This record gives sequence, structure tokens and C-alpha cells, in this order.
Amino acid sequence: MPKGKILVVDTSQASLLERIEAVVGENYQVAGVPDEEEAIQLIRKERFDLLITETRAGLGLVEAVRKSDPSIALVLLGDHQSIDTALQTVRSGPQAFLSYRFTASELERAIEDALERRRLVRDNKRLKALLPLFEISKTLLSEVELGKLFDVILEIVWRETEADSVSLILLNEGGQELVVKAALGPLERVNNAEERIGEVLAGWVAKTAKPLLLTEETSIDPSLKRAMTEMGASSVLCLPLVAKGRVIGVLRSSKTGGAPFNYSDLELLSILCGQAAIAIENARLFSRVKTQQNRVEQLLKQTILAQEHERKRISLEVHDGAAQWMVAACYRIQALHRILNKYNVPQAGMELSEIKNLIDQSIKELRRVIVDLYPPALEELGLFGTLHQNLKNFEKETGIACSFQIEGAPPSLHPISQIAIYRVTQEALANVRKHAQATEVDVILRFRGDELSLAIKDNGKGFDLCQVLGNARSAKKVGLLGMKDRVETLGGTIRMETAEGAGTMVTLTLPLSTPLPEELSPMAKMLMS
Repeated sequence: MPKGKILVVDTSQASLLERIEAVVGENYQVAGVPDEEEAIQLIRKERFDLLITETRAGLGLVEAVRKSDPSIALVLLGDHQSIDTALQTVRSGPQAFLSYRFTASELERAIEDALERRRLVRDNKRLKALLPLFEISKTLLSEVELGKLFDVILEIVWRETEADSVSLILLNEGGQELVVKAALGPLERVNNAEERIGEVLAGWVAKTAKPLLLTEETSIDPSLKRAMTEMGASSVLCLPLVAKGRVIGVLRSSKTGGAPFNYSDLELLSILCGQAAIAIENARLFSRVKTQQNRVEQLLKQTILAQEHERKRISLEVHDGAAQWMVAACYRIQALHRILNKYNVPQAGMELSEIKNLIDQSIKELRRVIVDLYPPALEELGLFGTLHQNLKNFEKETGIACSFQIEGAPPSLHPISQIAIYRVTQEALANVRKHAQATEVDVILRFRGDELSLAIKDNGKGFDLCQVLGNARSAKKVGLLGMKDRVETLGGTIRMETAEGAGTMVTLTLPLSTPLPEELSPMAKMLMS
């Protein structure tokens, strides 16, 4: 297998070619031509790794060959004077020099040295080309907001191709029209300008899914050249944005003067467009998911509002209905009790007293249910007054000492946030009443920046948190698990800290900047109906 292809320009009528073939012919594929003209023609048809020629053949040959293939390696033969001249003229590129009286080992070493330099130069160029592309790819794929992503794409194209104007044009939902989504430069306009598929430059690229490189010398459809002229551009580069095998848009860049776009620009933008199309699709997917998530969150918040409105309605109905009837029944029993006492029927009076006690307990329980369903004090006293009142009642009923503190400047809280704070406090105090065996409860409400936190701490016996939460999930109990879901819907968190014998602290954290619905949506009203 040959190590490479060598072209020998032999102006001495085959003697040089014969010497080189004799030394390296087994390891390399060697071809020879007699002059500069044939050398250039052959290099345009075939790719060679190395050119060997004599300095007396003229350095013009070297320059001409390098124009056709800048990466080709050189081995130049000559005397000391001609080699010094060549060193001053041919300063760049992989090369080696030999005197006319070279030995076989010197020739082999010169060839290997020149080819090794060629490989290093190519690797270095490739690395320099790949590093910016890697950075470009990383930048594109890390941006998920469409507007910012469009700006990043335009900036990269404008910088890397030295374009005067750049625009990003995407297909609309119907797939029949292109809409300019972002533009940079005097020749491009945003304003949601539209182009139909198949028409002018971007439309032609979108229809054919082929890149288009136009300069003033390009031979192509006159209508495309005319479109370039109408733009006021001297050079245009248009490439399709292809994702999942379909065209989603076009990237168009243009110049009004200077060096026109070349195939190097085309190759770079081809890679860039591949990355950009993927990034745009990812950003669109992220945007759709984020929109759906926002809709779900809003619906959940609306559901909470609907739930609280329904609880309020039931509370009022129980208060105005069953509770009032039981109070009225209690008054009637009192009246009957007085009548029976008047006629000295002690046994009946005792039974009526028991019935009255039962009704009194039922009324008390109904009132507790009414308050639990929807605390009227929230509207009458506000959140802070209601919490303070509840803690006083809790202290009176249980004998557990309670304290309530507010730290920071309280802002105006949305009703949903107030209800969440109230419900968490309500549930935590209920757990203290039932399980904690505590003597003290501290409630602290803190306002710091864009966040509020509520801490409810007792000095009770504590518990095994993992076990209790596991039992709650398996038994499908609501309690704090339900409060956790409610708070997370509002963008907040609930944290519990406890250990056996170390008391319990429940901490609620809520963002104050989360947008909350001001009124019920049609969906929420439907849920209530």
C-alpha cells in the first residue's frame, strides 16, 4: 500500500524521475511530468501529497501549484545559492530542501520530513477549524429561549463570514410561507416580512433544500441574479435549515462589497445551519413544554381557587341552614324543658337535658366544620389576625403555650397564598394537638425579598419522619402530603424536620413574585358548577 502520491516535475528529461523512482518507488506512487504547464493540469485532476522539482525550474511553478493545492508538500533540489533564494521566497507551507547530489537516505528523509510537516499543518488547520465550530455548537445548544437563540445565530454568522446583513427566515405553521424572524444589517428587514416557497432567493432554497452561493460572476438562473441585484447585494449566501429531514427555514447572509462569499464560507455555514436547526427545534420543543406546564400550573391554581370558593359556599350553606335549624331546635327543647318542669315531670326533663347537650355538641362541631371549610376570619381579620386568633383559641383549648411572630415587611398577599399559609398552619396545629404531646408551639412568619417563609415549631416528642410519611402514602392520607402538593403548585416548598424526642418543625416557603390568577377561569367556574 503506497504511503502517498508524489509528483516529480523533471526538466532534465527523466533523469530525476528515474533516480527518485529507484529510491522510493516501492513505498510511494510516483508520477512525472516534464514542465510547469502539465504539472498544474495534472494537479487539477488528481490530488498529490508531495511535489519534487528543481529550483532552476522556476519558483513560479511552486507558486502556481500552491494556488491549486495550498496543502501540498514540497521538496526542492538545487545548489546552495538557489536554495537560499528559495528559502526567502517560499516561506510558508510544508517543505524540505536537497542539494543536487543527494543520497538515497537523504531523499527518503526529506520526503518523510516534508510529508510529516504537511500532516502537522493539516492537523493544525483542522483543529483551528473545529474549535470554533465546537464553541459555536456549545453556544447554540445551550440556549433554549427562541429570541435569544435567533440573536446568537445571527451574531455568529455575521462575525464568521464578515457579512453585511444576515437574516433568519422560518417556515410558518402552514409550511407555505417564510417569515423573517430576526435580522441584522441594513439589507434585511424583520417586521414579519413574508416570502412564498419557491419565490426569490430564500423561497428557492426552501423549496429545493439546496444551498445557494451567488456572486456577480456566478452563472445561474437570471431571476436569482436579479433578486440579488434588487437586494442591493454583490454576494449572497443562502442555506436551508433542515431538522428531522425537513426544511424548517433559511439562513440568508449578504454582502454589498468587498471580497465575495466563497466555498469556505459555504462549508462553515453548512455545519452551522445543521447545529442551528437542531437548536431551534430544541428551543421550540422547550417553549411548547414550558407553555403547557404554565397552562397546567394555572389550571391547578384555578382549581384551588374553585375549591376554596366551593368550601366557602358549603360553609355558608351549613351555617345558614343546618346550624340555624339545630340552634332553633335547641331553643324549642329549652322551652319544652321549662314546661315539663312546671308540670313536675323530672324523668322527661332529664332526657331533654341530654338531648340538649347532644345538640349543643353538634352545633359546636358544625361551627368547627364551618370554620375549617372556609375561615370567615380571613376576610374579616386578614391572615395575620386570623393566625393570631387561631393560636389564642388553640392555646385556650389545649393548654399549649403559643407564640406568633412576624419578621420583615409584609406585602399584600394573594388570597391563594393566604389560604395556603392558613391551611398549613391549621394542619400543623392539628398534628400537634393529636400527636406531639408538646407544651410550646412557636409560629414565625418571615418576609425576605421575593420570598416568604412560615415556620411552625413544637417541643413535642417528635417522630420517625420516613416511617410516618410512608404510612401516610400507603394509607392515602391527605394531611401534610395534600398541603405539600398545594404549596408546590404555587411554586413553593414544605420541609419537615423532626426526630424522636426532639420536637418537630414544619417550614413553608413561597415565592412572592409568582403570577397568580385574579379571578376564576371558565374551566374553574365549570368545576364549581
